[in-house]
Amino acid sequence: MKKLSTCLLAFVLLIAFSTNSNEAKAQSNEGEVVISAGVGWGILHGLLTALGEGADQAGIENKAVPPIFAHIDYGINEGFSIGGAYTVAQYTFGDTWIDSTTTPGNSTIENVELQIRRTNIAVRPLFHFGNGETMDLYAGPRIGVTMWNTEVTGSNLDPADQDYDGLGDGTNFAVQALFGARAYITDNIGANFEVGLGTAPYFVAFGLAARF
Repeated sequence: MKKLSTCLLAFVLLIAFSTNSNEAKAQSNEGEVVISAGVGWGILHGLLTALGEGADQAGIENKAVPPIFAHIDYGINEGFSIGGAYTVAQYTFGDTWIDSTTTPGNSTIENVELQIRRTNIAVRPLFHFGNGETMDLYAGPRIGVTMWNTEVTGSNLDPADQDYDGLGDGTNFAVQALFGARAYITDNIGANFEVGLGTAPYFVAFGLAARF
């Protein structure tokens, strides 16, 4: 939560700075391309991170990669753009123990790693509003699919552990209502902030935007 609060504060300060500048035009224009990239935070990410902290206390190694996103939006006119979005997040849990049940009189060291990956691909028709010269405010739906992949790897795996490989694989429809803003500090470079409600991969996201 501390990192999230820091990002929100930085964004508010950036907006305050940008609204005092009249050098850049922030509206979405016909033919304009905006590329954005950054990181997000979602409820599932928070839950799995908390689970990972508990697992860490139990001696289970864990790694969490937060939602990383890339967007590209194309301006149809001053008030509307259409774009594509890609987001990926990954969670890994690993453990090592001595298994003395495989062969009588012998024991083996078993290493197992469970990797959960969530990938979302979507389109995002956005409506742009406001008349700020350095602020681009927008809202619209994000419509796409989320693909889940579960993989179990390691050495000397027990057959019971291998049963989890691919167990969580699948694809589901995902839709989200987006509310966002881009605050430009130059003619081409700015900060991007979004809030999303729905089943898409993040609740809040923060990154950089470049327009051409």
